[in-house]
Amino acid sequence: MQRGDPFASRGAEERDDGRGAEKRFEVKKRYAVEAGSMGYIWRSGCPRHKSLEGRFVPWNNPPLVDGVPVHAGERADCTCRTEIVH
Repeated sequence: MQRGDPFASRGAEERDDGRGAEKRFEVKKRYAVEAGSMGYIWRSGCPRHKSLEGRFVPWNNPPLVDGVPVHAGERADCTCRTEIVH
């Protein structure tokens, strides 16, 4: 783990609460928005989200996935990632 890396593993206490992926996503989003990013390109890592591959997603308007607004990689069971657009 690199010192000051907001995306590095935080340890068992964060993983155990079941919200580690959401917390890491929120930190990533905050840094990106503060740097002036309006959104990201969805990079699909899971077969069920393949239709979202390459799509631009604004931070303030996530797509509906299974009827729920969600960002790439925001859920623990999602292996998709964000390619931040500056």
